[in-house]
Amino acid sequence: MKHRVLNLLLVEDSLIDARIILSMLSSIEYTNFEADHVETLADAKKYLQNKKFDLIILDLMLPDSDALDTFNTIKAESSGTPIIILTSIDDNDNALKSLANGAQDYLIKGCLRKNLLSHSILYAIERNQLMLKLKNKLKELDLLKTRLEYIIQSNPAVIYTKNIDKMHDFVFISENMKKIFGYDPEQFIKDQSLWQKNIHPEDLYRIKPQMESLSLKRCYICEYRFQHKNGEWRWVHDEARVARDEEGKDTEIVGYLADITERKQLDENIKHYAMYDQLTDLPNRRLFMDRIEQAIARARREQKSFALLYIDLDKFKPINDTFGHAAGDSVLQEVASRMKSMLRSTDTVARIGGDEFAIILQDLEDIEYAGIVAQKLIYSIIKPISLNNKTCSVGASIGISYYPIIATDIDTLLLTADNSMYKAKLKGGNRFEYSVAPSSK
Repeated sequence: MKHRVLNLLLVEDSLIDARIILSMLSSIEYTNFEADHVETLADAKKYLQNKKFDLIILDLMLPDSDALDTFNTIKAESSGTPIIILTSIDDNDNALKSLANGAQDYLIKGCLRKNLLSHSILYAIERNQLMLKLKNKLKELDLLKTRLEYIIQSNPAVIYTKNIDKMHDFVFISENMKKIFGYDPEQFIKDQSLWQKNIHPEDLYRIKPQMESLSLKRCYICEYRFQHKNGEWRWVHDEARVARDEEGKDTEIVGYLADITERKQLDENIKHYAMYDQLTDLPNRRLFMDRIEQAIARARREQKSFALLYIDLDKFKPINDTFGHAAGDSVLQEVASRMKSMLRSTDTVARIGGDEFAIILQDLEDIEYAGIVAQKLIYSIIKPISLNNKTCSVGASIGISYYPIIATDIDTLLLTADNSMYKAKLKGGNRFEYSVAPSSK
């Protein structure tokens, strides 16, 4: 029972050959052919302009055309329809040339058999369909390649792939390597050691084991410093994964490298603003409390002592009232600078709030050293300060407490130092007071 219908165009100027072929077509099982027969190239072109065919059987030698001209014309007019060539036994050369130019098969007149014709037709149609699918797949791949190239070019990161079998050698690095880090991508492919040479030595020991264990972990995410070609260190986010094929076999390592220097700087700025006073750039109360905890832990561990100085400026409010708050800010900045310049790198000076400051003097060998520092601070603070061609001056009242002589906890240290500072202020200011006089200890 026939169930398949194929539209076929037979281009043959010999009526005898045409009748033989049409008769064979009618007797082929499982396929029903609706065949149109023309004798000239001109008529074939007219049919092709008005009708869609599944197959063309073409005699190369026609009254108005011959050889390859016949084939090339029909091919151009048929829009990818499969073509089987009919040729004489002594014209094998043109048949082979037609195959090279895109014909699906060729049949020799006088040697035709029904089974041979049936097989040739079905093979030609199936082969042509496979070729069309392949062409469409290639178009899809070209489109995918174009999209991938666009994604790679527009991505602000460096895209790379590594060979999973050859010690993770680089296979591909996108052009952004030059744009972001100044290096030609080929430099890293030619010199596989160049990448590690550009990682900051302090970071290499930390991230190298992660990179080397990638095959086991399947992925890694690292942040480290990478050197720009101009010598500048840039922070990067490096993320890579192992890619697999459809059978689950590891094929390559795919990763990207992003410049996160600005983000790192922003993070550092946020951390800095959270811990430091924005006006004086001294540690704020939050960081100061942390420093006291550290000082207590260290002093307890090493059996040492430290001093806490609490400072309140004298005659500061009149400066704000007379010159304005901007002038007051300038005075606070100058006072902060003077105090900082008089302390050791191991000590801490912080702005607690308003015109109040606090200092931690570490590693006291002589308990009276805190009083010496306090007096020097007073002498430094009371020096005149220039404000818009005018001068002003402030003073300082300082209270001193000690760990562990006076207190061993933060609250008591702060309270005793604050109380001593108020004693100094009540006595006229520009002086310091001990929580307990050294002579009584």
